[in-house]
Amino acid sequence: MAPSRARLSPDIGLLAGVILTTLGYLLPWFRLGRREWFTSGLHLLGEGGGWAILPLVLLGVALVAALFAQSSAAAATVSLGSATAASFLVVIVVAAALVEGGVGDVVEMTVSVGLILMALGIGLTVVAGIFAIASLVADSAVERLRARHFPG
Repeated sequence: MAPSRARLSPDIGLLAGVILTTLGYLLPWFRLGRREWFTSGLHLLGEGGGWAILPLVLLGVALVAALFAQSSAAAATVSLGSATAASFLVVIVVAAALVEGGVGDVVEMTVSVGLILMALGIGLTVVAGIFAIASLVADSAVERLRARHFPG
């Protein structure tokens, strides 16, 4: 049996996870005490971006792959892998922003909506990606068993 071409068949969980993660990356993460010190991916991109743009590139790859994830295990894998790599880089960007911002005591910081959305998005993306891949593998196994035991 020839492998089927991937067709547009979005995985809603992957799409939602990637979108939440992206929004969380772009929205403010922290405010320290009474100071108006917020930082976000959007703020970093406005200052020239540099390597802070890499998570957005990977999240873009994850978003496009998620559009095909219900019909292709490869697309689901690329979406999950790209989102996971982006998540790792997001942690590095947030940590670097904290150091660059001269933040002394993390305990005094107020968490903002960006970190909450990123956490929810990353979790949802990982769970949905694993589910999408497992579903496609299970469906393929069922098809092979049917073909073997019920030919014709």
